[in-house]
Amino acid sequence: MKQGNSCGGKGRTGVRLASGTHLPHPEVEKNATGELKRGKSPGIDGVTVGEYAKKLDVNIANLVARLKAKQYNPQPVLHVYIPKPNGEKRPLGIPAVEDKIVRMAIKNILEAIFEQDFIGTSYGFRPHRSCHDALKKLDKVIMTSPVNFVALSLTSVVTTIAVFGCEIIRQI
Repeated sequence: MKQGNSCGGKGRTGVRLASGTHLPHPEVEKNATGELKRGKSPGIDGVTVGEYAKKLDVNIANLVARLKAKQYNPQPVLHVYIPKPNGEKRPLGIPAVEDKIVRMAIKNILEAIFEQDFIGTSYGFRPHRSCHDALKKLDKVIMTSPVNFVALSLTSVVTTIAVFGCEIIRQI
């Protein structure tokens, strides 16, 4: 990415971006393409990641040109239904490869800008962190630190709220 003013936020020292006019950039889109999983089902256009990658330079140049000209439009998502063990079906939306590339590129740019702002105990939608990591950390904290519990009885609170609600309705 092009060098320029550092992004706003807490003590930016790493990522430096120029203005948004320099984005999208072919390298950003190529990196995003490399992160996509191959062998997955194609979207509504029928193009797989492998097929798109065969003419990667041409395809990325075309995509970047459309993005810069503000002529890129996401394609409709292909809707399929996956059978569940209980016999029901769950809906699944499969975007086209180019749409996945654009989403991945945006995700990568936003992560580079904002990742350093998150606190260490934040696990949701973070790179190299998962709900399993959060549970392991929680288990470690609970098992190695004193834990305080507060027991409350909400019965009287609920009764009071119900009585108060009935009184308001009577007055109306």
